[in-house]
Amino acid sequence: MGPSWYWMPDIINGFFRDFGYEASDFYELVSLDPQFDMVFEEGPLSVPSGYKALRTMFETLETGAGKQLDAFMKAARYKYEVGMLQFVQKPCHSWWEFVSPKIAASAWRLDLLSNFRSYVARYFKHPQLSTLMEFPVIFLGASPKKFLPYTAL
Repeated sequence: MGPSWYWMPDIINGFFRDFGYEASDFYELVSLDPQFDMVFEEGPLSVPSGYKALRTMFETLETGAGKQLDAFMKAARYKYEVGMLQFVQKPCHSWWEFVSPKIAASAWRLDLLSNFRSYVARYFKHPQLSTLMEFPVIFLGASPKKFLPYTAL
């Protein structure tokens, strides 16, 4: 339960700004802690709201996973910024809009030729952490085996 659709607040806020409003003019978001539980055969995994607590949880399940989470999130930020600016926010008048020097120069960092499951596996070995990190793709209706990492972030 909850506003799990709200993973891209910049998109939602941009929508309201298009009409001269702020999202906060219509609703107030309340952070939950834990944010949600993932249920596994071994028991539930509660996902905390703060990044520091999330990092601690990762480290508890897999030694070194806190540092890997930092690296994963840094890469995710880059992919999101390139994806939003170079793909999503284009007017889509021509395929040529999607050909850019930044995309060409960033092809390696965008992991254009790897599926999301393989991408996540480079960072995390613990099965619960891998499942947690693959979750956004499943939430969007795709398979981590087929979904490319730059499109998920």
